[in-house]
Amino acid sequence: VNNVNFDIRVGVNVPRNVSLHVLPPDVVAIVPQYRNYRYVYVGDQYLIIDPNDYVIVAVIGGDSRSANRRSGSFTLAADDRVFFQRHVDRGPSLRLGIGGISIGMNLPDSVELRPVPSVIVDRMPDLEGHRYFFYEDEIVIVDPDSRQVVYVIED
Repeated sequence: VNNVNFDIRVGVNVPRNVSLHVLPPDVVAIVPQYRNYRYVYVGDQYLIIDPNDYVIVAVIGGDSRSANRRSGSFTLAADDRVFFQRHVDRGPSLRLGIGGISIGMNLPDSVELRPVPSVIVDRMPDLEGHRYFFYEDEIVIVDPDSRQVVYVIED
């Protein structure tokens, strides 16, 4: 697909008339958490989409570093997620009374966010300036400017 009428960023709903494709087994072998997802190729980017609700869960390809900074979205490899979990201060967990956390949701100003530690930013520069907090058993990474959830690391 070359022209689309939706934003290409994590958390955006894709129209139901977009044709989704099954991910190749080679991709699923590398990223098994994408097993039940589908994809569409737009321009020079692969959009990984949850077929249940047609929400973009990852954007891969293109000039991903600059695109990620623009949109506040990114993906973390399994070893990066483990590294993040090991290098953050596991302070108190929040219960917000809003149901679950989802990528793209805006957080109220009352949620206290912590800066991502420099040891993590050194390894994952795309996280520079981002904040995080704990929600039940999940680490929630937040764009500091928009206060939008951009990534959730499940325990």
